[in-house]
Amino acid sequence: MVEQEGIILVTPKSGDGSQAAEFLNITNRNPNSGTKNGLLSIAFHPDFQSNHLCYIYYHKRTGSVALSVPQCLSEWKFPATTRTGWIRHRSAFFWIFRTLCQPQGGLLTFGRDGYFIWASGTEEWAGPV
Repeated sequence: MVEQEGIILVTPKSGDGSQAAEFLNITNRNPNSGTKNGLLSIAFHPDFQSNHLCYIYYHKRTGSVALSVPQCLSEWKFPATTRTGWIRHRSAFFWIFRTLCQPQGGLLTFGRDGYFIWASGTEEWAGPV
Protein backbone atom coordinates (compact mmCIF):
# COMPACT_ATOMS: atom_id res chain seq x y z
CA MET A 1 0.00 0.00 0.00
CA VAL A 2 1.33 3.42 -0.95
CA GLU A 3 0.41 6.42 1.18
CA GLN A 4 0.75 9.86 -0.38
CA GLU A 5 2.51 11.21 2.71
CA GLY A 6 5.52 8.98 1.97
CA ILE A 7 4.99 5.60 3.62
CA ILE A 8 4.79 2.24 1.86
CA LEU A 9 3.24 -0.66 3.76
CA VAL A 10 3.28 -4.39 3.02
CA THR A 11 0.71 -6.94 4.08
CA PRO A 12 0.36 -10.69 3.55
CA LYS A 13 -1.47 -11.63 0.35
CA SER A 14 -4.24 -13.32 2.28
CA GLY A 15 -4.44 -10.53 4.86
CA ASP A 16 -7.09 -7.87 5.33
CA GLY A 17 -4.56 -5.08 5.93
CA SER A 18 -4.62 -5.31 9.72
CA GLN A 19 -1.09 -6.81 9.76
CA ALA A 20 0.44 -4.10 7.56
CA ALA A 21 4.10 -3.38 8.26
CA GLU A 22 6.19 -0.44 7.12
CA PHE A 23 8.33 -1.31 4.09
CA LEU A 24 9.70 2.13 3.23
CA ASN A 25 9.33 5.58 4.73
CA ILE A 26 10.39 8.61 2.67
CA THR A 27 8.67 11.29 4.74
CA ASN A 28 12.11 12.85 5.32
CA ARG A 29 12.30 13.50 1.56
CA ASN A 30 9.26 15.78 1.86
CA PRO A 31 6.84 14.31 -0.67
CA ASN A 32 4.33 16.97 -1.64
CA SER A 33 1.20 15.18 -0.45
CA GLY A 34 -1.47 17.40 -1.93
CA THR A 35 -4.72 16.16 -3.37
CA LYS A 36 -3.07 14.52 -6.39
CA ASN A 37 0.62 14.64 -5.45
CA GLY A 38 3.01 13.03 -2.98
CA LEU A 39 4.30 9.47 -3.09
CA LEU A 40 2.46 8.06 -6.09
CA SER A 41 3.76 4.66 -7.03
CA ILE A 42 6.19 1.82 -6.38
CA ALA A 43 7.33 -0.90 -8.78
CA PHE A 44 9.28 -3.96 -7.75
CA HIS A 45 11.86 -5.18 -10.21
CA PRO A 46 10.76 -8.48 -11.82
CA ASP A 47 13.83 -10.09 -10.18
CA PHE A 48 13.23 -8.46 -6.78
CA GLN A 49 13.71 -11.80 -5.00
CA SER A 50 17.33 -11.86 -6.16
CA ASN A 51 18.35 -8.23 -6.82
CA HIS A 52 16.20 -6.52 -4.11
CA LEU A 53 15.51 -3.46 -6.29
CA CYS A 54 12.40 -1.34 -6.34
CA TYR A 55 11.54 2.03 -7.85
CA ILE A 56 9.45 4.84 -6.43
CA TYR A 57 7.88 7.91 -7.99
CA TYR A 58 6.99 10.98 -5.97
CA HIS A 59 6.52 14.75 -6.15
CA LYS A 60 8.82 16.65 -3.81
CA ARG A 61 7.66 19.57 -1.69
CA THR A 62 10.16 22.40 -2.13
CA GLY A 63 8.82 24.93 0.35
CA SER A 64 8.77 27.47 -2.45
CA VAL A 65 5.68 29.45 -3.31
CA ALA A 66 6.57 29.06 -6.98
CA LEU A 67 4.10 26.91 -8.88
CA SER A 68 6.57 24.18 -9.71
CA VAL A 69 6.64 20.69 -8.20
CA PRO A 70 9.76 18.60 -8.90
CA GLN A 71 9.00 14.98 -9.77
CA CYS A 72 11.48 12.26 -8.77
CA LEU A 73 11.98 8.71 -9.98
CA SER A 74 14.41 6.81 -7.74
CA GLU A 75 15.85 3.33 -7.31
CA TRP A 76 16.10 1.64 -3.92
CA LYS A 77 18.04 -1.49 -3.01
CA PHE A 78 17.32 -3.48 0.11
CA PRO A 79 19.54 -6.01 1.88
CA ALA A 80 18.82 -9.66 1.18
CA THR A 81 18.26 -10.39 4.86
CA THR A 82 15.28 -8.09 5.39
CA ARG A 83 12.47 -6.48 3.45
CA THR A 84 11.78 -3.65 5.86
CA GLY A 85 13.65 -0.77 7.30
CA TRP A 86 17.30 -1.03 6.31
CA ILE A 87 18.14 0.51 2.98
CA ARG A 88 21.55 -0.25 1.55
CA HIS A 89 21.43 1.96 -1.52
CA ARG A 90 19.25 4.62 -2.99
CA SER A 91 19.64 7.01 -5.87
CA ALA A 92 17.41 9.53 -7.58
CA PHE A 93 18.14 8.97 -11.23
CA PHE A 94 15.53 11.08 -12.94
CA TRP A 95 14.04 14.47 -12.08
CA ILE A 96 11.44 16.49 -13.98
CA PHE A 97 11.27 20.23 -13.32
CA ARG A 98 8.42 22.15 -14.90
CA THR A 99 7.33 25.67 -14.15
CA LEU A 100 3.71 26.70 -13.62
CA CYS A 101 2.43 23.14 -13.81
CA GLN A 102 0.75 21.06 -11.16
CA PRO A 103 1.44 17.34 -11.81
CA GLN A 104 -1.42 14.98 -11.07
CA GLY A 105 -1.00 11.28 -10.53
CA GLY A 106 1.49 8.83 -11.98
CA LEU A 107 2.32 5.14 -12.23
CA LEU A 108 5.32 2.80 -12.26
CA THR A 109 5.15 -0.81 -13.40
CA PHE A 110 7.00 -3.49 -15.32
CA GLY A 111 5.43 -4.96 -18.44
CA ARG A 112 5.18 -8.66 -19.18
CA ASP A 113 8.26 -8.24 -21.37
CA GLY A 114 10.24 -6.95 -18.35
CA TYR A 115 10.46 -3.38 -19.63
CA PHE A 116 10.05 -0.60 -17.09
CA ILE A 117 7.03 1.66 -17.67
CA TRP A 118 6.69 5.13 -16.16
CA ALA A 119 3.59 7.24 -16.67
CA SER A 120 4.17 10.70 -15.21
CA GLY A 121 0.47 11.54 -15.08
CA THR A 122 -1.31 14.60 -16.37
CA GLU A 123 -0.45 18.20 -15.67
CA GLU A 124 -2.67 21.12 -14.91
CA TRP A 125 -1.63 24.58 -16.04
CA ALA A 126 -1.18 26.76 -12.97
CA GLY A 127 -0.12 29.97 -14.65
CA PRO A 128 -2.00 33.15 -15.42
CA VAL A 129 -5.04 32.85 -17.63
